[in-house]
Amino acid sequence: MITEDEFFEDTYGSVGKMFKDAYVGGWTAAEKWDLLSEGSRCITLFSPKRISEKEIYGVRLNVQVLPRKQMFGIIEVETQSGKYHCSDLEKTIVDAMMYPQMFGDDLNHQEVIKNYMLRDDKDLNKLKTYFKLANCPELMIRMMKEAQ
Repeated sequence: MITEDEFFEDTYGSVGKMFKDAYVGGWTAAEKWDLLSEGSRCITLFSPKRISEKEIYGVRLNVQVLPRKQMFGIIEVETQSGKYHCSDLEKTIVDAMMYPQMFGDDLNHQEVIKNYMLRDDKDLNKLKTYFKLANCPELMIRMMKEAQ
């Protein structure tokens, strides 16, 4: 069990220990990748399993259950006391298009897409591959229209 002090000392490392099958995504990943200017007071997780916890020490969990085949584009991030899994930049965009509710409101969703398209390090080939892996290549076309 992780204590409250441990949790707040290394929140994401604690989340990684508590939910080994899940990855940090959605709004939380968008913040990590500097795709959103506004922070959130919850942690967004994507998991192939149901997560019964809705809150940890007053921090709300926003959870989306995914099929295992959607568990791609995930990186491991080292923290001071452990590690956690997080969607990479392009997976964050795929998730934004597939699960916009995990990014807050429609304005956040649009900001994520717009900021991604402005980045020098975006990888549109990787993004295209990810949309194919997610079995929804039509969402890339919609995303490109939204970005204009």
